[in-house]
Amino acid sequence: MVYIFFPTRVLSIEPSPPVLDVLAANVMPTLVRFLGCHDHQELQFEAAWALTNIASTDQTRQVVLF
Repeated sequence: MVYIFFPTRVLSIEPSPPVLDVLAANVMPTLVRFLGCHDHQELQFEAAWALTNIASTDQTRQVVLF
């Protein structure tokens, strides 16, 4: 769980979350895959939170295209 908590917490930094750094780390495929982990609701929640944080920046397109 530490793996998914890290992007979520990092992306919660105000006022300038390091979204480009997180995207460069290529975590999008993993976050999207975690959304499908129906037996692990906490994991789904953290992945959705991270994706929402990315989508709330000027990088919305990255989430939509993925």
